[in-house]
Amino acid sequence: IDFVLEGHQRVCEVLSRADNRAAVAQAVALLSDARQVGIFGIGASGILAEYTARLFSRIGLPAYVMNRTGFSLAEQLIGLQRGDVLIMMGQKSPHREGMTTLREAKRLGIPTILLTQAVDSRFSQEAQVVIDVPRGGDSSRMPLHGTVLVCLEMIVLSVASTTPQKTVKSLKRINDLHRAIGKSGGKRGS
Repeated sequence: IDFVLEGHQRVCEVLSRADNRAAVAQAVALLSDARQVGIFGIGASGILAEYTARLFSRIGLPAYVMNRTGFSLAEQLIGLQRGDVLIMMGQKSPHREGMTTLREAKRLGIPTILLTQAVDSRFSQEAQVVIDVPRGGDSSRMPLHGTVLVCLEMIVLSVASTTPQKTVKSLKRINDLHRAIGKSGGKRGS
């Protein structure tokens, strides 16, 4: 219990630092002007990427996920386009999937926001914005993914606050569509 609680307390402290606040503000400024958002994460981070894409879509900012490996990732990378912003979750290991994603973003002039605890990594050198997100205690323990989720939700809600009318309009439309689905006899709550 303490490991998880302390990990989340620590991430709140680290995200509150002046350098991280500035990085988050920079990320929000980039995202507020984005055509759409590509979110990269592999493994458990891929699940966070899917959830975050849904959150961005809810606030009216189109988003897509890059969470596969091999040929399947190549198919997802084809969706990157000029005017997009890339959010990447990555750690120390400069794996091929991450490096290829960064190279493609660079080729297209897409700014990259990196969420990592490895602020001196190869990924960090390629990103325009680096947000320090601790993943828990020492490296011998299981990494926490909730800490990354805290940062992702903070970013999404901050972007939503920069365009409140767009956010409200999008949420209203989603609710209207949900009511229409409910009236058509479809499954509720899905």
